[in-house]
Amino acid sequence: MNQRRTIFIVAAFCLFIVMTSADILKKGGRAGNTGSPGENRCNECHGGNPLNSGGLMTIASDVPNNQYTPGQTYTITVTVAKDGFPIFGMGVEALTASNTNAGTFIITNATETQTLTAPNGRVNVVHKLNGGLNLGAKTFTFQWTAPMSGTGAVTFYGSGIAGNNNNNDNGDFVYTATLALTEMVSSISPAFHAENIRLYPNPANDWLNVETDLTNLKSIVVVDMNGRVVADYEADALTSVFVKPLPAGLYFIQAVNKDNEVVATQKFVRK
Repeated sequence: MNQRRTIFIVAAFCLFIVMTSADILKKGGRAGNTGSPGENRCNECHGGNPLNSGGLMTIASDVPNNQYTPGQTYTITVTVAKDGFPIFGMGVEALTASNTNAGTFIITNATETQTLTAPNGRVNVVHKLNGGLNLGAKTFTFQWTAPMSGTGAVTFYGSGIAGNNNNNDNGDFVYTATLALTEMVSSISPAFHAENIRLYPNPANDWLNVETDLTNLKSIVVVDMNGRVVADYEADALTSVFVKPLPAGLYFIQAVNKDNEVVATQKFVRK
């Protein structure tokens, strides 16, 4: 009798494990696997095929010329495609140049997508259970509110899956994609408190030294004549800016404080 009971308990336990495992495999996406700096990609679990083979993943937006306006809300579309495959998944995050969260995600289709926070604190948009069911390709749509002024460049990182829906992780295809945005500065600030920024050499060829006695600064920003932020450096009493990659022309140096306010502006020439 005890032996039969033992066999029954063991069988029931094994059935529970199998059912639980199958349920785990069918759940929605997990945060922290976007392929961004310091993170894995979806092929840590799903695999059997070379990365980025036999299909594609794209991240697109309605941000004009890939230059976002701080505080503006935009639509982000993520597409994963693989001919003949019946289900797709994805995870996406938006990061600043220092790899912290940039802006805020807004879920517009709660049936297909959700936000989750990874152990590293990064907020992700990921697919929900069966949210990616569609033959051949799936496009996920959500919104993103751009961060505050002075944030600078933002990069979207994503990893996607084309699944064969065989209730395990084998035979799936995994893809990665990125989208780079720069911050739009609507107008060049006037050269107020210009005496608090000293630039040399000016004109500059390789390096431009930015010296200031201002306190409570966050960053030294390089802005072109169209108001676009082209470089962003952590501020110090003396900040060296590498200008060699910039095309020759007139630029502005802006000092941004920790409240993200431009407190000084000075112009320089890249010769």
